[in-house]
Amino acid sequence: MEWQVVTRNFVQTADKFRALYNECLSQAVEDSGLPRIELEILLFLHHHPDMNTACEICRQKFFAKSHVSKALKNLEAAGLISRSVDSSNLKLHNLKLEEKADPYIEMGLAGQKEFASKVTSALNDQQLAQLEFLLSAICRSI
Repeated sequence: MEWQVVTRNFVQTADKFRALYNECLSQAVEDSGLPRIELEILLFLHHHPDMNTACEICRQKFFAKSHVSKALKNLEAAGLISRSVDSSNLKLHNLKLEEKADPYIEMGLAGQKEFASKVTSALNDQQLAQLEFLLSAICRSI
């Protein structure tokens, strides 16, 4: 397959995934009353507790540093996260989810579950295993 076809297919698929993900998460955003970026940050910290710095959130989610900074201030003020200074690097603040964030995370997880269900509904177990294998291989290569 030519590289142009592969690129076009990947970009189109990524665009469709993003649109569906946004659609599935929109109810959680509405129900939570949180701005989308704040809910995304809570979900990111839930799924990746070892990537618990603003820098990691920006790097992994492609969010602007200024947007993450503002969202983290709002989340901390609401008692949904807390910060502590990293003992090995005083410039880093480690972020921790607080119990108060649990209902918001559950709302977001429901949206993510809906997304996963829609994406995989036409796949049998073997195809799902192949998809997981291929996505892992692609992620390792980039």
